[in-house]
Amino acid sequence: MASTHAAVAAYVASGMADVGLGVETPARQFNLDFIPIASERYFLLGYANALDQPQLKTLLDILRSQDFRDSVNRLPGHSFTDSGAIQTLSQAFPGRKFPQKPKASNR
Repeated sequence: MASTHAAVAAYVASGMADVGLGVETPARQFNLDFIPIASERYFLLGYANALDQPQLKTLLDILRSQDFRDSVNRLPGHSFTDSGAIQTLSQAFPGRKFPQKPKASNR
């Protein structure tokens, strides 16, 4: 069983497999046909107070830069149009309920 998307593409390209589940970039690198069946979003999760940390501000600047977006968008099957956007869980997943943080006691 293949452990990476590139390995799946290599198995198919070599004839060791007829088909495989993977992502578009390695499929294109191996000159394979690609049929998208799903789309995924990825999130960098953290607490709101982490937004004040200089390292995270630097990372967000990179994620929001046009150079970064252009580089990633050149990869087949990728889109980073909203990279660096800050959302609450409720904004990212409308209609879902999330537990609230416990309120500090007044003792």
